[in-house]
Amino acid sequence: MFDNLLRELRKLEQGVSVPVSIPLDGHGYMDRQCPADECQGQFKILFEDWRDKVRDEVVYCALCRHEAPATEWNTGSQREFLASTAQAFVQQTVQQAMRQDANRFNSQVKPDFVTLRLDVRPGAPVTIVPLAAADAMRQEWTCEACGCRYAAIGAAFFCPACGHNSAVTSFEYLLTHVRSFIAGSPAARAALQNAYDADVANDSMRMMLENTLSRLVGSFQHYAEALFVQLPNSSTVKRRKNVFQNLSWVYA
Repeated sequence: MFDNLLRELRKLEQGVSVPVSIPLDGHGYMDRQCPADECQGQFKILFEDWRDKVRDEVVYCALCRHEAPATEWNTGSQREFLASTAQAFVQQTVQQAMRQDANRFNSQVKPDFVTLRLDVRPGAPVTIVPLAAADAMRQEWTCEACGCRYAAIGAAFFCPACGHNSAVTSFEYLLTHVRSFIAGSPAARAALQNAYDADVANDSMRMMLENTLSRLVGSFQHYAEALFVQLPNSSTVKRRKNVFQNLSWVYA
């Protein structure tokens, strides 16, 4: 009676391919998100480089260098979109098969005193919310090693395609950003004071300065590590993490 339905269910069990289009931003970049729980950072990668340069086996987080297969880098919005698209496909497939089975059954029923008839009454369709790309990120990078192009807000130390540490370039960018922030801080303080009061202005500027200096320290750590590995004997030295920030560690 339910031959079509059983046949379609067996196909679904074996796996099916559903074409899905992921939107890009205005510069042709695709949103990516680090799957590591301790990071979850978002960045972008030029779609043609994602297609041509990134390997399926491993992708590197531009922020923390976490490694994971290419299938693990969807953002939360992308995961929801893919899940709802898959659910809608399954729903449509099952309902169509049930209607075909019902029509075939009804066509074979002969009129009698008691007549059976099958009707398919589908539930509410799965709603697929249109997926939009996030706004273009402010800083675009090109890997010195493989040429992969990616983008992030603030410093991004690692190439998503090859994992190359671009900390030298990132540190130079951050230095420029910090200098610009410090140079513009008097005007920013004055604007905050005019909009609110002196206390709010001072507290806000102190918090922004502390955050900037914290990023600078972390970036310098990556910068030092990137330069250290260029030394001929660097591979023979056992290094602890955050050596730059740990004064008790002495290289002998």
